[in-house]
Amino acid sequence: WKLFSVIGGDTADFLQRISSQNYKNPIIGETRDMAILTATGDIIGYCIGWHPKPNEFGFAIHESEYERTLAALEQFHFSEDLAIARHEDLVPVILFSGDPDDVVSGNGGSTSFVRRGICAGDVWMIVRTAGVQNRVPLRMGGNEFIGATDDLFNFFRIRSGWPLPRLDYDEESMILSVGLSRGVAFDKGCYPGQEVVERATAIGASPKKLVTIRCDSAP
Repeated sequence: WKLFSVIGGDTADFLQRISSQNYKNPIIGETRDMAILTATGDIIGYCIGWHPKPNEFGFAIHESEYERTLAALEQFHFSEDLAIARHEDLVPVILFSGDPDDVVSGNGGSTSFVRRGICAGDVWMIVRTAGVQNRVPLRMGGNEFIGATDDLFNFFRIRSGWPLPRLDYDEESMILSVGLSRGVAFDKGCYPGQEVVERATAIGASPKKLVTIRCDSAP
């Protein structure tokens, strides 16, 4: 995972114009996932986003979509009052716990709790300074929880329906086909790919659909 932010007086209007999410009335501290799509509705990049302060939005994105998403943002950026910043000194940390409804709290220090919400089901994401030890001293509901290994992360994210690029979908996948509708604001229009999303919504189905298969025992 990698991080970037969009900062400036025109940031909300810019994101409203080019992304699948609604940024008309952003609330500080709120998290909103969003996607940048092609004109044909394919996913350029899907971002886990938050709004930490006025005129600033931060995003975590899978590394396989990082460069092409930033390239698309630069392509859409003209004379707006904003800057797109990379954050190589920060690292998103995936955590897991058995209680998805509680609130993350911690001892501060080198950990920055800019992401205070659920990513998907039992899976959480926070952001910390690069170089910190993998075990993060956090508590949720009185129980300490730790950074997830790759296997544990995949278990929780698959169980909660969180697909990843390259593993679960490719560059020609539509956002509604892979279960990422939480990154789409269906009450807005006029963004790249919006007509395709609206058409699939009106029909009530996408040409393809990613599904989770549950088994009672190992195959």
